[in-house]
Amino acid sequence: MQKADILVIGATGTIGRYLLEKLRLRGATFKALVRNVDKALALQQSGVAVAMGDLSDPESLRRAMQGVRKLFLLSSPSDRQVELQHNAIEAARAAGVAHIVKVSALGSLPDSPIQLARMHAQTEDEIRQSGMAWTFLHPHTLMQNWFWHVQQVREQGILYSFTQQGRYSPIDARDIAEVAARILTEAGHEGQTYYLTGPEAVSMKDVANALELALDKDIKLIAVPAEMSYQPLLQAGLPDWLAKDLAELNKTYAQSLGDDTSPDFERITGRRATSVKQFAADHARVFR
Repeated sequence: MQKADILVIGATGTIGRYLLEKLRLRGATFKALVRNVDKALALQQSGVAVAMGDLSDPESLRRAMQGVRKLFLLSSPSDRQVELQHNAIEAARAAGVAHIVKVSALGSLPDSPIQLARMHAQTEDEIRQSGMAWTFLHPHTLMQNWFWHVQQVREQGILYSFTQQGRYSPIDARDIAEVAARILTEAGHEGQTYYLTGPEAVSMKDVANALELALDKDIKLIAVPAEMSYQPLLQAGLPDWLAKDLAELNKTYAQSLGDDTSPDFERITGRRATSVKQFAADHARVFR
């Protein structure tokens, strides 16, 4: 297996796929933990070193960690998340990994009303006690979540808002990946928690306006009560607990309780985070 300084767990996800490219641009030596053979082959064909493994398979994690100095830890939401990420932490400690960079979420606290946030907080506490250096990333919700609306925008020119006129501060996944790449390849970020938001608080009306400009197309915004987002999330295949979490977040954003912005992204990268207008322009072809 090819040696690498960095192991990326979550490499094929929304943030991870951008992280791989940014690590490559920074000249880092890294490998991606992948459990799906087809995805592994696709990454290998693009020149990415791959370690086959699964968070539920501790032995595969031990093999993947050999020679690794830094670990990027991000996994799909799961009711087993604490257990699965524990397996990665234990394997990293046994292999002598020096530094874990974990992606959690904004509001990850032990007493959060959001189950996913409580699980993140529990794992962060385990990492703090592990003896390894750590950096935690607490990003706001992703701009890429607006891709859930692509079909309605394409076919009907409709954008649904489960957050009413509430304002919140989503961030582009590319920006999270840029911060993670810097932390994984630079010194001085140990023991830090970074709060990552977009540059400004926006409403779904602002998103509709940005798409209208990017697509040169009228977009009708339809406001839907936040509590009504639960059933569509279930129908999209999300487990009950996660659908409840996301519906609860929609209620929060509808009240503009997620509208704070953080300077951390600009402080780390030296540039302003991606705006809603820029995101819409960059992804216009997706919505077309």
